[in-house]
Amino acid sequence: MTPLAFRRAVSHANGWYGWALSVEGTKKCLAGLRAAAQTGERPKELGALEISITPAGRLDLDTVKRYAELGVQRVIPLPTEPAEAALVALQNLSESDVLTSVRKIGDTLIGRV
Repeated sequence: MTPLAFRRAVSHANGWYGWALSVEGTKKCLAGLRAAAQTGERPKELGALEISITPAGRLDLDTVKRYAELGVQRVIPLPTEPAEAALVALQNLSESDVLTSVRKIGDTLIGRV
């Protein structure tokens, strides 16, 4: 992401979405968004900028908590790991694979942060 992209998000968007980000990568992007907010204006009608990410790598409760501590409101998991391989891997997933992944996320992460 570039400073210009961060400024556009702050001044025009309801939210910001990061793809395949590690916790450290998310931290850097959020710092960029904060810097953009300090130098630009955010229309009040937009409200707070909502932060969503699709993580890179495996998700566990500790990792999701670390994202939340950074200010991420929405973690969008993929039924494949890591996220970088998701587009190829999603084509090869069976319905059973997806349901297993969704159950695992529901059992281990949802409602625990």
